[in-house]
Amino acid sequence: MDAIVKNHLLESIRPDDEGEEQDWLPDVRSATGRDGIAELAGWPEAAKKRASRDPLAVPRADSK
Repeated sequence: MDAIVKNHLLESIRPDDEGEEQDWLPDVRSATGRDGIAELAGWPEAAKKRASRDPLAVPRADSK
C-alpha cells in the first residue's frame, strides 16, 4: 500500500516540478544569479533549525 501511495504522489508532483523548472526557475536565476539560487536553497534548512519543536509553544497571532 505504501508503494502505491508513494508512486501516486510522485506521479502527481513530477509534472509540477518540471513545469516550475522550465517556467519560473530561469527567471529567478536571471534575477538572482547562481549565488542567489544557492542562498534561496539554504533558507528552508535555516528555518527548520529555528523552528520550535513543540507546536504548542508557538504563540497565536492574536495573543498579543
